[in-house]
Amino acid sequence: MESMIAPDAARDHFALDFGSLAEEIRRTYVARCPGLLARYGDRGIEYLQRDMGQHLPRLVDALAAGEIALFTEYMGWVRTLLSARGVLDRDLIEAVEIMRDVVVAKMSGAYAEQPREYTSADIDRLLT
Repeated sequence: MESMIAPDAARDHFALDFGSLAEEIRRTYVARCPGLLARYGDRGIEYLQRDMGQHLPRLVDALAAGEIALFTEYMGWVRTLLSARGVLDRDLIEAVEIMRDVVVAKMSGAYAEQPREYTSADIDRLLT
């Protein structure tokens, strides 16, 4: 098992407001990728925020458990699901990158490195 942050400390530290983070991710994504709205419409942007609200707790659970595979396997399933709904891999990768940036900005010290590591592993997997 990889080195991990103590589960109780991780859960306390990562007690983030997932709704606010998901909204911040949506705003950042729409600003960074103006073609997103044209590709997916208002409803797709709403789904993006809703889905981020689901992905963030999965990331925190994986961080607390010290098991990167919990997140990468989950995101592999997400990729399959979203691909079947016409979401491009590059859009999912961009969303994961933005999620990483937003989460890491809220972390400090040792806690900031793990989200970066976990999301980078997920992006690497999505690229293959």
